[in-house]
Amino acid sequence: AAFTNLTQEHLDYHHDMEGYLAAKMRLFTDIITPGGTAVLNADDALCLKMAAWSEAKHLCYVTLNPAHPLVKEHIRSGGRACVLEEGAGGQMITIYNAGAHIPLLWTHLIPATLDGKAAHNVQNAMFAAAICYSMDVKLDEIRLGLRTFDMTYFQAPGRMNVCDDHPFKVILDYGHNPAAVKGMVALTDRLEPNGKRIVVVAAPGDRRGQDITEIA
Repeated sequence: AAFTNLTQEHLDYHHDMEGYLAAKMRLFTDIITPGGTAVLNADDALCLKMAAWSEAKHLCYVTLNPAHPLVKEHIRSGGRACVLEEGAGGQMITIYNAGAHIPLLWTHLIPATLDGKAAHNVQNAMFAAAICYSMDVKLDEIRLGLRTFDMTYFQAPGRMNVCDDHPFKVILDYGHNPAAVKGMVALTDRLEPNGKRIVVVAAPGDRRGQDITEIA
C-alpha cells in the first residue's frame, strides 16, 4: 500500500484530520500482509506516522529532498527509498535498496511531468516506480511505463489534460481540493507563455464553504 499525502479532503465524511488519518491507516493495519511493503511520503509528517503502525516487512520512503535526514539514515541501514536527485542532466528518480543505488529515469523524459515542471506528477511517478519496484516489476518495464503514460484525455481524462489545438494552450484539471489547485498553480508558475494567463476555477458543490474559499 502507498500513502502519498494527507490534506484537507473528505472532511464531510470524517470529523477531523485525525479521523481521516485513522481511516487511511486501515490500509496499513488491515490490508498489508506482514511480508508486504508500505510506501510512504517522507516529506509529509502525517504519512510518517504510518511507519509506526504498519507491520509491513519493508518500508519504502519517497522524498523530493535528497538531503532528508530520516531517509538518509534509512538508506544507510539498508532500507528502501525512492529519491529525487540532481544531476548534470536534470533531476533523476533514483531507487535505493539493500545498499544498491539504482538511477531509474530523468524526470524530463516522463511525459506526465511536462518536462519535469509538474512537480506533483514527478512525485506521483516516484510513487508508481516505488510500488512497481516493490512488486518485483523489472526496471526496464517501469521505465517503459513512465515514458509511455501521458496526461492526454484518453489516458487520464480530467487530469492535467493539455490541449494544443488552439493558438493558445489549454490545461484542464479536476483539481477538487486546495492541495490539487496549489499543485496546478505551481505548474503554471513554471510555464512561460508568450501572452497572458487566464484561469477559470470551479469547485464541487458538495465541498464545505471553507474548502471552496481556500480553493479560491
